[in-house]
Amino acid sequence: MKKNHCALFAILVTLVITSCQKEFSVEGGTTIISPTTVDSNYLDTVYEFSTRTGITDTTAYYSYKYDAQKRVVSINWQWSDFLLPYQDSGSIKYLYNGTDSLPYKSYMVATYDGMLVFDTLNTFYTYDNSARLIKDSSIASDRGTATSYFRVRQYLNLYNYAAGKITRQSSDLPIIEPTPSAYPPGFTLDTVLISNKNPVSSVSYFSKINNTSFAKDYETVITFDNNPSPYYKLNISKSFSPIPLAEGPYFFMDFIGKNNFTSYNTNYPVSGSNSTIIYTNIYFGNGYIKKTSYPSDFDPTFTDGNIYTYKAL
Repeated sequence: MKKNHCALFAILVTLVITSCQKEFSVEGGTTIISPTTVDSNYLDTVYEFSTRTGITDTTAYYSYKYDAQKRVVSINWQWSDFLLPYQDSGSIKYLYNGTDSLPYKSYMVATYDGMLVFDTLNTFYTYDNSARLIKDSSIASDRGTATSYFRVRQYLNLYNYAAGKITRQSSDLPIIEPTPSAYPPGFTLDTVLISNKNPVSSVSYFSKINNTSFAKDYETVITFDNNPSPYYKLNISKSFSPIPLAEGPYFFMDFIGKNNFTSYNTNYPVSGSNSTIIYTNIYFGNGYIKKTSYPSDFDPTFTDGNIYTYKAL
């Protein structure tokens, strides 16, 4: 998700499933979900897993659907919290004009069963003649279905391209805001350096005062392997923001490089804090990723990661 959208979905990103756990191990032991020899390089289902106190469980899954033109038409997911008794689920649907290969719109719906909350995100995309994303604009709403709580915000991102560099101007504006002092308008300026079609470093400036007075928010430095990213192959990758997030990538709909992450460092100059994620990747014979593992942000002694399955189209 784009940085400006994190407020709506951040709670989802940290959730892990217990009520529909499936134990598995790629390298050995109990195996219920295990990738086999890949017969294509189109994503089928991506499973998140977490290893805690010696037990490995699935924590989420993302299922990809395509049309006859091999365009992604929807991604469905299921998440849940290992501390809370409810599951979260959602879907994002991509819409096209005729036989266009690039989506002009996406529509996301997320539900939080136990919290009686319903979120939507409508996003429109604009590209230049080189099929580069130059604008995305969104209307986001979240509401409590059992209460009067209701929020609507508008997000706008404008992208500019130069040799080896991409810049973005962003705004986050309230339309309906129950807590305006806690969630005022926000403005962001981002610059990312590109090498071999990968975003290798970035710096972000943020303002809650106006659209002219900015302070440095965070910096990222990212390294990649030399293997193809399955996300980059998808037609929808051109609708993803090329700007790295402070919190790290949300793999199913955020910025995507040509290759796979091997490390992700974020530095916050104001607080002086920083974090580094190291990814351990395993690949199929054709070079596409089979599994990635990294320390959990919940507890670094635990291991989180993704397992990738593919299908022929």
